[in-house]
Amino acid sequence: MRHPLTPLALLALAACGPSITVTRDATVPMPGAATYVWGPAPENVPNGGGVVEQSPVIHQRIKTAINTDLQAKGYRLTDSTAATFVVRFAVGSRFTQTEVNQQAVTGSGVVSSNTCGGASCWSGWEYGYGASGTTDVQSKQSGVVVDLVDLQTGTLAWRGIYKHEATGKVPSQEAVQKAIDELFKKLPAVGSK
Repeated sequence: MRHPLTPLALLALAACGPSITVTRDATVPMPGAATYVWGPAPENVPNGGGVVEQSPVIHQRIKTAINTDLQAKGYRLTDSTAATFVVRFAVGSRFTQTEVNQQAVTGSGVVSSNTCGGASCWSGWEYGYGASGTTDVQSKQSGVVVDLVDLQTGTLAWRGIYKHEATGKVPSQEAVQKAIDELFKKLPAVGSK
């Protein structure tokens, strides 16, 4: 039996915040000389089977947000190959379908823990109506993977992954900046240890 998703379940899904994962290779000094150059998108992104977004608007908004955060942390963009880091990013999305079990019981209550009468004893619930069913919940999760790669050794020095439920709309520059700000909170700034 299939039931529409209840408003409470929709509210619970909407309340889910972003998922942020950061990994760092401690053997690569960061921020080092704190210079960077842009590189191609990473090839080995987690769950790379998702659809890669091709929107140049989204790509430009993400690139602008990354530049803003890197420069706020003291990193300098250079066009030379003598940069310390290559910065690269990929954008993707994937659809998921989850089956949610729903149970509803009405009109029931405990009669007693143990009632005896006549020739029988029984324990349990008063009669009532119970129903259960499942609902398929479909969602689209979008995200961005940002890498800082040591240019000299090719070692992945820092990777940030930001995932969130997609709204179905192209995000504004402000929304993209807010997401990248959250992602870059754990990136070492120039002068920090």
